[in-house]
Amino acid sequence: MIISPMPGVIMDIAVKPGDKVEVKQPICALEAMKMKNIIRSNREGVVASVEVSDGQRVPYGAVIIRFA
Repeated sequence: MIISPMPGVIMDIAVKPGDKVEVKQPICALEAMKMKNIIRSNREGVVASVEVSDGQRVPYGAVIIRFA
């Protein structure tokens, strides 16, 4: 799974369930303190579920996606 490295607002989700992702592939953007941070995959795999939505505020450690 991929978790939020900091609190912020989710933006620009780039994957959906069933997508195959590669290492370092962009997953979404996380806006924190007026800065846009790109969240990238830390492993290869198939996305089982996306646990967040655009505009959602997330805390540190929140699950963003789960792998199958």
